[in-house]
Amino acid sequence: MSIAGSSRPASGGEHKFSHALDRLAPGKALHGESCGIGTIISMYLHGGDWRSIRSSLKTIGAPTTPADLGIPDTTAVEALMMAKTIRPERFTIFDMGLTRDSAENLVSMLYKD
Repeated sequence: MSIAGSSRPASGGEHKFSHALDRLAPGKALHGESCGIGTIISMYLHGGDWRSIRSSLKTIGAPTTPADLGIPDTTAVEALMMAKTIRPERFTIFDMGLTRDSAENLVSMLYKD
């Protein structure tokens, strides 16, 4: 961030998801916890090794699903839908036309092996 002169290199879709979740369920999750879940979803959308990220988070006891945070899945879906409105000048994978159906599928994916 120091080299770039902004927080942009460390602030992608996972952070937009986290901030949306903060608005919808204030005080339910720590920033890093919701960013971790957002990272799993983002990596899935990018076609990367999201299972490895999820596994690493599970290994350290970090939450990997909305249920782990005590947040309903429907709220996580709303956060995914809202993410594009957070810092709209910062384009992320969540700005690529996410639909409600795809957001619901993404949240469901978090629970699958």
